Amino acid sequence: MNSSSKFSLVLTELKQSLHIAFPLIVTYVVQASSAFVATLMMARLGKFELATVSLVWTLYLTVTVLFAGVFSPVSVLIAQQRGAKQEEDIPIIISQSFVLSLLLSIPLMILFWAAPFILRWSGQNPQVVRLATEMLYALSWSIFPLACSIVMTQFLIGLEKTRLVLLINILQVPCEIVVNYVLVFGKFGFPKLGVSGLGYGFTTIFILVATVLAISISYSSLGKRYRIFSHLWVLNKKYLFELMRVGLPIGGMLAIEVGYGLAVAFLMGRIGVDVLAAHQIAMQYWNLSINVYFGFSEATAIRVGYEAGANNRVGMQRAYFVNLGLGLFYVLIVGFFFFFFPEHLIAVDINPQLPKYVVVVHWAEIFLAICAFYQFFDSSRWIAIGALRGLKDTTFPMLVSGIIFWFIGLPFGYWLVRVTHLGGAGLWWGTFIGGVIGLFILTRRFYHTEKRIDLAKLVS
Repeated sequence: MNSSSKFSLVLTELKQSLHIAFPLIVTYVVQASSAFVATLMMARLGKFELATVSLVWTLYLTVTVLFAGVFSPVSVLIAQQRGAKQEEDIPIIISQSFVLSLLLSIPLMILFWAAPFILRWSGQNPQVVRLATEMLYALSWSIFPLACSIVMTQFLIGLEKTRLVLLINILQVPCEIVVNYVLVFGKFGFPKLGVSGLGYGFTTIFILVATVLAISISYSSLGKRYRIFSHLWVLNKKYLFELMRVGLPIGGMLAIEVGYGLAVAFLMGRIGVDVLAAHQIAMQYWNLSINVYFGFSEATAIRVGYEAGANNRVGMQRAYFVNLGLGLFYVLIVGFFFFFFPEHLIAVDINPQLPKYVVVVHWAEIFLAICAFYQFFDSSRWIAIGALRGLKDTTFPMLVSGIIFWFIGLPFGYWLVRVTHLGGAGLWWGTFIGGVIGLFILTRRFYHTEKRIDLAKLVS
């Protein structure tokens, strides 16, 4: 194959990946902007409210990414079925996803009700614990409708209807912001609920979104073609176990990583409220940024899964490298702003000139600078994870995440806090070291797997 043909194929892959990734990226950023604005609201209430959101939102994000991970194989399975020209099983895949969403939601709701006891045990500020209890109870009722919404969204992503997913979120997020604003600050005759207003606001919107999605899909051409609600009361062991086999490790991996973030937030809280508030400001921007290269990771999984279903090994490799390049180009731009202009980012949340925020600003600048460098490795790691997911290799990345963060990053970070003067930055450097190690392990894993995997058995 000559260089002109190779370039043409790369350009085609670039267009296909961006066709999938761009609407997803905008979708994820739009979704993250809701949490971004929620943090701004809490910053207006005070540093105790800001610290509370740092703890509670990290726990809620753990549940969100658990669902996102568990149900992410839905889109990959659909893509593989389409690549193999075997679409008749798609309704069964979706129905078993709804079954799994119910099985997971019940214990997670119980966890939310028990979380305040964990916060007290971890030595958090009593005022923070009180506020967190109110918010957690309100959020607990959003868990099941959230899971159902993610299932239906993954159905649309698997059919490459990512622009429709984007449209849904463009409509959803402004509603979240308005409802949260009304309930948090008590506007238009509603009571001023403070932090719990965020919980009730998100719960209200997720119930509404799940209902609207179900009705819209049912009466659309896609709904009539695939009849995704026609097997709700039927158990299919093959696909239920397949979703659990592939999805639970992904959800477990994401929960491990975000749960690690929760552990870091707990330790930041033990260092001090100012450090925890600064950590939340830095995480606010990191969470916004990570959604972009997570979109490239999703596109990698879909494209690798499709090419695997079509038995195209070279196409799989090309999809990986194209999305890797896109991710690195993005973090180069964002890292520049994190490192050179942190004061402008911090000023969005708080007034850096006020004496009461001097310590918060100091730590937030340090955290953002570390984040600027860490993203280069983290984005590449997520592209490798997406490529492995497209090959249904999900247990290994989960184990790697558990080891690099909980057994390397957290102990090393805690050691830096205890024996050096790095303070909260030690925990960020621990995360940095763990992520770099994970990148090299997962990249090597993909190179090994894509050369040896039997593609014919992957879809069967």
